Amino acid sequence: MTDYDQWLWRALSRTFLVLALGVTGLLVTLGDGARRGDSVLGALVLAATALPLAMTVRGMDPNARRKLRELPRHRRLLTLTALLLACAAALLALWTLVNLVLPVGSAPLPLAVPLLAAAGLTTALGRRTRGRRH
Repeated sequence: MTDYDQWLWRALSRTFLVLALGVTGLLVTLGDGARRGDSVLGALVLAATALPLAMTVRGMDPNARRKLRELPRHRRLLTLTALLLACAAALLALWTLVNLVLPVGSAPLPLAVPLLAAAGLTTALGRRTRGRRH
């Protein structure tokens, strides 16, 4: 596995950790009902998730950035993990917006939990296969 792959896996692992802890924390906090102020926490979790990824991509050299387009063909497990995390982040963003307008509950937020569980499995599988070429 190249340094490029390890760098991407490390970025996705950090993203998974921040997103999983943030969603779990929000679900625990929302036990008695959602308030508009909870949307700020959702936005902070999204920012804490997106900023490190943006910094990682920005820190890449132009050749590595061009290689990102080839990920779906050559690194399927990495692509699947990124897709699952993106879907979970989209559900968190949807909950944040809905809760900001009408704080009625945690409707889309619990849907992110199975996605995060699947992303955790693919991350663990990615760790296991990092030593091998795929």
